[in-house]
Amino acid sequence: MLWSVIGLLVGVTIIAMIVMWPSHDRFASDVSPTVGETVHAEVTSVEFTGCSFDTTMTCRVVTAKVTEGDGAGDLFIIEQSADGVGKRPDQGDEILVQAYETVEGTLAYSFYDYERSSSLLWLTAIFVGAVILLGRWRGVGAIAGLVASVLIIVVFMIPAILEGQNAIVVALVAGVFIAVIALFLAHGLNVATAVALLASFAAMALTVALAYIFVRLAN
Repeated sequence: MLWSVIGLLVGVTIIAMIVMWPSHDRFASDVSPTVGETVHAEVTSVEFTGCSFDTTMTCRVVTAKVTEGDGAGDLFIIEQSADGVGKRPDQGDEILVQAYETVEGTLAYSFYDYERSSSLLWLTAIFVGAVILLGRWRGVGAIAGLVASVLIIVVFMIPAILEGQNAIVVALVAGVFIAVIALFLAHGLNVATAVALLASFAAMALTVALAYIFVRLAN
């Protein structure tokens, strides 16, 4: 009986996901042509000199070189206040810059953010290694469940909500699917996991019901 109920709920969830699956068509046409392409660059030097807009003032002039894309090798300057605060890249830093076309038709660049992928990859590798080392096969299952959960959120849930599907229903369907994958991968196919899964279903159903009622009451 327990497994029949779970099978029924999983089947309904899969059907709902298929029905609400986003087409992804809108994302291909929604990109604004005014937003520049983000590319990688490296800071080659930093010096303090007179500002271009007022030579009596001192600016922090950052010179950087584009390292990818059509403009690879291009040098450009980022001018910052000498005594300002905020993001202040130093020599040797890898950064992200936004490429855009000026009114004169030339390519220009503006500082967007620091390039953090290398640090985050190291952090991810340490995290995954620690989970597998401590949890062994359960750790592997937990990591697999985490990856599957992120994929469901990125590929299904967010695009479906952006496409105009009912956010509460989409969240419930995604939550049920994530719970099934994460619990069974981390804890195995057994009665205890099945009971925990049913409890998760009940909690999500109650949350959705309360969300619907109070959203309506609050207009």
